[in-house]
Amino acid sequence: MNSLWIAANIVRRMIGNRKGFLFLIIIPVVVISFITLLFSSSTSGPIQIAYVNLDQGKLGAMTIEDLQYTNKYVMVQLQNEKDIKEQLISRTIGAAFVIPASYTEQVQNGMVDPITLYRLSETVESFTLQMNLENTTQQWILATQAAVDSQKANTVMLTEQAQQIQLDELYRQLKQHQISTITTKLDIPNNEGLTTIVGFMLLFLMGSISSAVTAIVEDRNLHTMARIYTAPVRSYEIAAGNFIGSFGVGMVQVMLTLLTTTYLLGYDYGVGFGPLFIMLTLFMLASMGIATAVAGTVKTASQVSIINNLIVTPTCMIGGCFWPLSIMPDFMQKIANFVPQKWVLEAVTNMASGDTLWQMGMPIIILILFAAIFLSFGAVILRPAER
Repeated sequence: MNSLWIAANIVRRMIGNRKGFLFLIIIPVVVISFITLLFSSSTSGPIQIAYVNLDQGKLGAMTIEDLQYTNKYVMVQLQNEKDIKEQLISRTIGAAFVIPASYTEQVQNGMVDPITLYRLSETVESFTLQMNLENTTQQWILATQAAVDSQKANTVMLTEQAQQIQLDELYRQLKQHQISTITTKLDIPNNEGLTTIVGFMLLFLMGSISSAVTAIVEDRNLHTMARIYTAPVRSYEIAAGNFIGSFGVGMVQVMLTLLTTTYLLGYDYGVGFGPLFIMLTLFMLASMGIATAVAGTVKTASQVSIINNLIVTPTCMIGGCFWPLSIMPDFMQKIANFVPQKWVLEAVTNMASGDTLWQMGMPIIILILFAAIFLSFGAVILRPAER
């Protein structure tokens, strides 16, 4: 019961006034709603696809021509992978791919390195592009194998040059597209910008938790905790009150944001309201653990802004809240495994692609471990009796 009184006091201090309610509730909801509207209003026309063709043979160029035939993509040639990453970050292109060197030779040998695909988020268009690339590669491999089998069955041995001419002719016939296709519009949610929208939710959630750290540190500096401790209130009740109060503020922020974007703006996350809310709740617990650990080490409230700059924004950047992890260097992608944002975004993206919440065992376990370890550490070092 004592914890609930402390929690209510925390909530009142954080969002019980105009300034707190504006910065912790209204502004996050408005900003995320604005981002949602930007992605919801995107056009459904051909998307710009960049490519880098490193292949010295014919099949690399023929693969690109095969994609252009669909009229679904506007193909943009770039020089290297660095240019691809710059174009993706600036959102000039929707996706990109790199055809590896010796692609033609690898196809003819039956051992092909996969075509590297870059995308900002998992969307229907990027998934379709991946399938087209895989199907085209498989088509070349089957055609090559058919030519080899035909040659083995032929009693007249052809020269290597004649075999290559025969193979080129087979490739040319495959490119004739004699079978037409019918496009059917499927009722699949458009998840363009999903990681960006959820990423900003995580950023604002950590910001509200940072405000809770400020309240905790102020209580310690003003000896409010010490005075509470002189009453018949135990240390764990004080810690629990701060946890519950911070959690309550985060819950209000999450609920209003999800309700506004889902029901008012009509954005389809591709994830059920319940699973998405559960993943954000687990992230809140992990963030509270980190904030509580910080509160036990920070001595003054003025240091909270420094901690905010050193923890909140950098971890959101590393975790993939602002750009996809795939465009980051390998060592940065490994570091991302140590921040909770990465696991939330991975779980949400996978669920939007068709997985269920019960298949998100690894992200859920890691987020729970984040929360348990840091909350336990924070509860130990948060000493209310200190003056």
